[in-house]
Amino acid sequence: MGRKFLNPDPTPIKTYGSNERSFVTPEPQSLGKPSWESYFVPADEYLGDDEELDVEWVVKDMLPRSFLVVLGGGSKSGKSCLVTAMAHAITRGEPFLGKETEQGVVLWCAFEESKMERKLVLSKFGDREDHPNLVIAHDLPKIDTPEGLEVLRKAIERYKPSLIVIDPLYGAHSQESLSGGTSGRNCLEGLKKLCADYNVAAIVIHHFTKNVGAGLTRERMADSGQILAAASMDILMDSVETDDGFRLIRLKAKGRGGFASFDWRILSRSVTEFELLEAKSGAAPDPSADDAILACLNEALAPLSASEVHEKTGIPLQTVRNNLTALKNKGQLMVEKHGREYYYGAPV
Repeated sequence: MGRKFLNPDPTPIKTYGSNERSFVTPEPQSLGKPSWESYFVPADEYLGDDEELDVEWVVKDMLPRSFLVVLGGGSKSGKSCLVTAMAHAITRGEPFLGKETEQGVVLWCAFEESKMERKLVLSKFGDREDHPNLVIAHDLPKIDTPEGLEVLRKAIERYKPSLIVIDPLYGAHSQESLSGGTSGRNCLEGLKKLCADYNVAAIVIHHFTKNVGAGLTRERMADSGQILAAASMDILMDSVETDDGFRLIRLKAKGRGGFASFDWRILSRSVTEFELLEAKSGAAPDPSADDAILACLNEALAPLSASEVHEKTGIPLQTVRNNLTALKNKGQLMVEKHGREYYYGAPV
């Protein structure tokens, strides 16, 4: 960035006691640098007057917008095939694992597969006209370099995707190793900021370490725990072949937000066919709080906000929010929005 002077031309002044003239060079003024105040936001403004957080789903209950997700699994466990099936559903707005998807563009960044390998997988899903909203890239700059991030930024602005796929992480970064204290975080930091800035989801496919005896544990996800720290959510994937030649898949997720913790079992009958057999949530609403919340709303003369229910019942605010969302989804509550605030009431 260039330097801007308060006075572009040096100002001649006369120096006392001398017939020579000298010049005063004004201090440089930085351009575009935010003031220190812009970094700090009071909590009441930050939380938006207790506004309820509405998750924008790319895949319902699985993949939110703005999240950076690391999907880890063993070599040849079917990670790319699973994500390809998900991407195909998103580009067409079709359900995936029985869950609704938001139709949108998917940017697939292939750092390991050749064009022929990617074409062979895609051909299982149909001909060229069967792949709307899918954009594929090979030979990209690394995602932890200024060049790579700029290419991704331009692509996001051009295609406005719902999802970016990085396959795999090992081929996509320029670090010598991911085992260092900061290298794991550095390789994902720029991509995560793009997700937040443009409200786009990203899935980074990552290979497990070879410690097979450790089983399906997060310790096998990466050389460095900083990869998990940088991700909004991490999903462990394991698969075994059944006697009839199908593939039984297990997904274990952990992340920020109650929805980000789940344990799913999936049956894959082919590269294109995946069925959710069992879904367990690791953050289910507290059922014991339902009665107290419903009683509170029934006694209220007018709909209440989550914070008002919290104050009246003494139930932790996050528990109130979780249970209100679950009750709303079950149709047991009426919900109104006034300005930036949600209010809940018992059905009439």
